[in-house]
Amino acid sequence: ISIDTSAFTKVTNASDMFYYCTSLTSIYTPALTNATNTGGMFNGCSKLTSIDTSAFTKVTNAGHMFSGCTKLTSIDTAAFTKVTNASFMFSNCTKLELVNNYSLVTGARMYYIFLNCESLKEIRFSSGTEYLEQYEKLITNNEGNLSNVQIENAKMYSSSPVIRFKRD
Repeated sequence: ISIDTSAFTKVTNASDMFYYCTSLTSIYTPALTNATNTGGMFNGCSKLTSIDTSAFTKVTNAGHMFSGCTKLTSIDTAAFTKVTNASFMFSNCTKLELVNNYSLVTGARMYYIFLNCESLKEIRFSSGTEYLEQYEKLITNNEGNLSNVQIENAKMYSSSPVIRFKRD
């Protein structure tokens, strides 16, 4: 199933909008520029393989947004610069390998953001400053609930502006 959301230009609360739409494979999202609450929006959309997130520039709550999107392999998070709650955002995204342009607000809640993301290879940042801030939260403090192996690998293979969980 593919969904066109072009008529959703006034939507601000998209919380759980497509919750457990297990047949959703693709979605057109550019009209969702006013969404601020996307908590659980795609939670459990187990067949979603990719998504254009560029419209989500006003989102502040992205908790559980992509949780359980088990076919999602990569995502660009450049638009998520206003997110203050990213807890469980990618939890159980078991095929997620790459997070590009990771740029959450300093101080954002991101507990368990990468819980059970065992395929994660890289988190790329747009600057060395963001890398240093997020490295401390994700690796040193393990707020993302990464596995012990992921933490150890990140300590060995990472260098600004990329956290790597696997050898090149």
